[in-house]
Amino acid sequence: MMAECKLDAVEDLPVTDDLPSTQILADAAEIEVLDHKEQPHLFRSVYDGEETSSRVVVVFIRHFFCGACQSYIELLSSTATPALLSTLPIATTFVIIGNGEPALIDEYAEKTKCRFPIFTDPTGRLFDVLEMAKTTAVGARTRYSPERWLWLFADGLSNIVTQFSKLLLAGNPMRVGGEFVFEPGEAGKVVTWCHRMRNHRDHTEVDELFTVLGIQTPGDDGPSE
Repeated sequence: MMAECKLDAVEDLPVTDDLPSTQILADAAEIEVLDHKEQPHLFRSVYDGEETSSRVVVVFIRHFFCGACQSYIELLSSTATPALLSTLPIATTFVIIGNGEPALIDEYAEKTKCRFPIFTDPTGRLFDVLEMAKTTAVGARTRYSPERWLWLFADGLSNIVTQFSKLLLAGNPMRVGGEFVFEPGEAGKVVTWCHRMRNHRDHTEVDELFTVLGIQTPGDDGPSE
């Protein structure tokens, strides 16, 4: 246990949660992502297209076989239901972006029971431009991923063994993602809040993300202090 904590402490990355600059966002907007039919879409259209909601939360995940990310997306999808989102004063939707091949999107959606649109950036360029990191750090246990790192390793290895032919399609195992909230600005949508992962299971906890978005779930008395 001590070795695990030491490893995580040493390897967690000192990345920041600074909002992307105007230039970075302009560069990112022109990068293409692919849908499950391998059709390209400018990233701009994902968060600021004609049919997008006023507020779009883009969740960048690790490779498609990452068990921790699968748990996170399944929890997020089961919690951020259409009924819950319909109660918000500002129309809000979620979008998921991976970094593997589009051939795995449908399988990923089925496994995670994901109700949100899923795209992917096999080149990883969008991740890089938005200053997301690459790391081997597993990270401490979280509420959405309470398993010990050894269990996650074994689960990931099991995924790889059972689907070895798809190994090279899943994405870069070192690449980590984050969460970016896009809302209307003076000239198109801008990022108003973001979090970049420091390790393999450093997604923002769902309840914490909901607090950022002003979402109350049944049983909540109000936003957390």
